[in-house]
Amino acid sequence: MNISKGIIFINNINTFDINKNKIEFVNIDCEYCQTKQELFDVFKKLDFPNYFGNNWDAFNDSLYDLGNINIKTNKFLIYIYLKNLSLVLSKNIDDRKIFLEIINQDYKIPQEKEKMWMDIYFLVDKSYKNIFEKQETI
Repeated sequence: MNISKGIIFINNINTFDINKNKIEFVNIDCEYCQTKQELFDVFKKLDFPNYFGNNWDAFNDSLYDLGNINIKTNKFLIYIYLKNLSLVLSKNIDDRKIFLEIINQDYKIPQEKEKMWMDIYFLVDKSYKNIFEKQETI
C-alpha cells in the first residue's frame, strides 16, 4: 500500500483491511462522474451541506465538512474508494486536473474539543497511480 498525501494506492479493494468500528467507508463509481455536475451530484450524497455551491471551492470545503459530520458519529477516518478512476471527468480534462489536485491533499481535520484528527483518504487502484504522476508534471 502506497500513500501520497490524501491518496492510498491499493492492490485490490476486496483485500483492503477495513476496521469498520471507527471508519466510514464510501464506494464511488467514477463511471457516473464523467462531468463536473455528475461528480458533484454523486458527492452531494455523502452528506455535503445544503449550501453546497456546485463549484470547486465549495467541493473542497465540503470535504472538510465531512470530517466535522463524521466526528459526531464517532467515526475518525473516512475512506472514499474511487472505482473506475480513469472515467472520472473524462469529458473535461481541466475539471479532471482540478479534481485530482483536490483529492491529493492532506485532509486532516482538527477536532478541537476531542483533541484528535479526522482523516479522509481516497482509495485508488494502484494501476491508476500514473494518473497522479502525470498530474505532477503538468
